[in-house]
Amino acid sequence: MANGNRNNTVGLQRVKKWLYAKGLEERSAGCVLCGSCYGHGPANPMEDHPGPNEKCPPYEFYRFQRHTPKSRWLMAQRVFHGLDQITPELKEVMNGCTTCLMCQELCGVRDDGYGPWEITIAMREEMTEKDGPLPAHRRLYEGLKQRDNPWGIGVAQRGLWADRLGVKFGAKRASTILFAGCSADQPSGRGAAVGLAKLMLSAGEDFAVLGGEEKCCGLIAHDLGYRGEYQRLQSESVSTIK
Repeated sequence: MANGNRNNTVGLQRVKKWLYAKGLEERSAGCVLCGSCYGHGPANPMEDHPGPNEKCPPYEFYRFQRHTPKSRWLMAQRVFHGLDQITPELKEVMNGCTTCLMCQELCGVRDDGYGPWEITIAMREEMTEKDGPLPAHRRLYEGLKQRDNPWGIGVAQRGLWADRLGVKFGAKRASTILFAGCSADQPSGRGAAVGLAKLMLSAGEDFAVLGGEEKCCGLIAHDLGYRGEYQRLQSESVSTIK
């Protein structure tokens, strides 16, 4: 996180400055209930193309206030101060967020580059630290823990998307690395990875792919609240690339 908050703190303690925490050296703050994160209307009416009127996908789907970024923020705040417990209903609401980041773009409260979305992620961390992953997410979690990617793809299968392209494999083989991500070995992501590699080959770029050395970038671990796995994957990937 920005402003010196990038550390090993997990869960709501990580964002306590934005939960009206008491006893801090710097002033704390929190949601001001303005409704900009989900209310209908253009984000910036002065723009030539002000964008859609709908802002929050979970709110548009459920049509209940509890599914707005504002309410998720307030729920996290109440858990932080010991006023509410983590319940199945709260987990449902927190995991309903699609992490589209629209609320982050609109929120004017925080000045550290983040918004309500990061409060939701911190609340997910709090939940997984307490109760572990949701049953529906356990396969993803175990894939990250055991094989460094959420899809459970083994080392021998990593990088197969690039097999017939004639590209180099290995972090020490070129001055540029194409970090394709673990989804490149999935049908949904293979086309984009192949297209980018072909474009780089056509441009004469000297590059290599990591193949079996490549781990998940950590996005899924981050967004589902597996902070420890996210930091591990981030650290190991940076070491490999360096």
